[in-house]
Amino acid sequence: MKVLDSDIVIAALRGTGDAIDAVKSLEEKDELAVASLTEYEVLLGAYFYGRKMQIDKTEEFFGKYNVLPLDGRASRRAALIRANLMRKGADVEDMDVLIASVALENDASIVTRNKEHFKRIAGLNVEEW
Repeated sequence: MKVLDSDIVIAALRGTGDAIDAVKSLEEKDELAVASLTEYEVLLGAYFYGRKMQIDKTEEFFGKYNVLPLDGRASRRAALIRANLMRKGADVEDMDVLIASVALENDASIVTRNKEHFKRIAGLNVEEW
């Protein structure tokens, strides 16, 4: 399974050709999912700007994929990951750590262009689109 990060979702929704191509290619090879946190981030932007067409398009996009929740195991794992990274001085933003922990708890890779942050997280398979 591959978990789409917010950057590829936003790019695909904006009609960016390489993001759309990447999503289509990934769909042919593997099961795709998104973390509930990614759904939150992207829908927040759509709701904030309030354009009905964008909201509908965003909701339709998320309706095609399994949305993986941030559960207790993923929360605990994220806290441990972030604490270890902070001790090493290699901190990663909360949202990225939470999304990564959802992927890890579901034995999934993450698809992103934000490789720099995600590669700091031990055990996470990071694929660049």
